[in-house]
Amino acid sequence: MRVSIFIAALAVAVAGPALADSTQDPTHLYDEVSTHGETMDAFVARISPKAIEVTEERRVSICGVIGQSGDRFGIRLGTSNTWKKCDIDLANTVAGFTSTGITFHTTTSDEGSQRGFSSENFKRPGGYVAFGNVVRYQEGCTKDRIVSSP
Repeated sequence: MRVSIFIAALAVAVAGPALADSTQDPTHLYDEVSTHGETMDAFVARISPKAIEVTEERRVSICGVIGQSGDRFGIRLGTSNTWKKCDIDLANTVAGFTSTGITFHTTTSDEGSQRGFSSENFKRPGGYVAFGNVVRYQEGCTKDRIVSSP
């Protein structure tokens, strides 16, 4: 019995550092960068179909903060591994880009998932949400508009 416990403890001790090295940023999925001169709305509308596809495949909300470098925008998309929320680090942008504070997130089609903006979203400077074929933008509870839809 003691040998089994010792072997299990040894396995965890040996595997721990290896697992830590392979999951340096466990929430990061992929980055997107705009073309020169592409507006922020056009950029978000263009990247939304892929983001929604990943969301539906994984059954989780994905999110990020939009960064800017000159006339280009970039975003590091990640997940909190749930459809209920997606924690966004407002400083975590694509290398070489400065955070605008404007966020982007998706929602799943799961029953009970958030369809639009939460009170937490309204506390931020502004942001986009994508679900189904719709992309919306908000700058507070009373400033909400459709960016793209079928």
